Amino acid sequence: MSSYEGASRDRVKALAAAKKYLACSPDSGDQEKDLARVNLAVGQMLSVKNLSNDAIPYFIRAASYNSTVKTSPKTYVALANAYMAIYEELAEAYRIGKVDDRQSLAALENINAVIDRMIDAYARVVALAGVPPKPSSPHSGLNLGEWAMGSLTEFYRYRHKGSDAGLRELIARILFEPLPAWPIPPASVPRKVGSRTTISLEMCRKGSLTHLNDDASITLGTNVVS
Repeated sequence: MSSYEGASRDRVKALAAAKKYLACSPDSGDQEKDLARVNLAVGQMLSVKNLSNDAIPYFIRAASYNSTVKTSPKTYVALANAYMAIYEELAEAYRIGKVDDRQSLAALENINAVIDRMIDAYARVVALAGVPPKPSSPHSGLNLGEWAMGSLTEFYRYRHKGSDAGLRELIARILFEPLPAWPIPPASVPRKVGSRTTISLEMCRKGSLTHLNDDASITLGTNVVS
C-alpha cells in the first residue's frame, strides 16, 4: 500500500509540475484533457530532440484519453512522423550494410511491424481530417488528409503486394480500433548479432536519413505520465 500511495503522490506532483510548465489550469477539473496535453507535449519535445523511439509511447498515451487530443488529426501526424523517423533510421542502417543476410526474414518482419504502425497512424489522420473531393490547388498546398493519404496509399500497397483493396474499409474502421502497442512485441523484434541490431528492408530509401548507432535497438523502457 505504501508503494502505491507513494506512486500516487508522485503522479500528483508530476502532473502539478507539468500543468505549471504547460500553463494548464490547476483547478480545471479535467484531468483527462490535462494528461493528454502533458503526454503530447512531452512526445513533441522528445521528437524535436530526435528521440522518436522515446516519443512514441507519449503520443500513444496522449491519444488514449478522452479529449480533443484524441480526436485531433495532428496527434496522429506527430505519431506518424515519429514512426517514419524509426523507419528511416533502419533503412539507413540497411543501406550502409549493417545487415546479416542469415536473419533477414526476421529483420524484415520487424521493419514491416513499423510500417504497419505508420499505416495505422496515417489512416487515423485521413479518417479525422478527411480528403476533399477535389485535389487542393498547388498554391494552397495539401491539407492533412491529402498529405496522409499519399503516404498511406504508398505503404499500404507495399504491404499488400501493390493492391489498395481494403484501404477504404481500413480508414472507415480505424478510429474504432486501439492503437498498436509500442514497443513492438518481442516476437517481432529482430535478434542481434554482436552489438548490432539485425535489420533488412526492401523499401530502403536513399537520401538524407539519420545515422543509426551500432548498438541501436527498437526496444525501449519509457515511463509516461498516466
